[in-house]
Amino acid sequence: WYGSGTCCNMAESVNKMSDTANETKLIILNSKEKDDLHEALPSEWTTPQHLGQATIYNMKMSPPCCKIRTIFSWYKVDYKVIEGKKKDSEYKKVPVVVVQNRQINDSFIVVKALARILDGTDLSKELLEIEEMTTYGLMVALEVDVAGSCNDL
Repeated sequence: WYGSGTCCNMAESVNKMSDTANETKLIILNSKEKDDLHEALPSEWTTPQHLGQATIYNMKMSPPCCKIRTIFSWYKVDYKVIEGKKKDSEYKKVPVVVVQNRQINDSFIVVKALARILDGTDLSKELLEIEEMTTYGLMVALEVDVAGSCNDL
């Protein structure tokens, strides 16, 4: 899928909030679009199986959600889909992905963060640029064309 590249910069802070569904701490790894992870995913996570069962908060017709579901299916990630936005999240868009009690927001950041685990290497600079243009250009244009507004999906 994506070639070799460099690691993204990581901040030190971690925002934790209670996950009322199972009373464990949910670690919010980023809080807004294009926001890199505040904490790297564990380096010992080297295969899709290390992710456990992922949860995708999703809108069925959303191009970014379709992208994440397709990638997860291709790499045989065990996942479940919850239709709609994550109600207890400050992040108000989709997709939101939760893996091993870690919440990752924004499909671009999900792809960037999981490339090493799914494909064995980080995204190259060139592939990061293509992924960013696709996510914030092409997919937004598709959403507007299909729904009239990204909020209508």
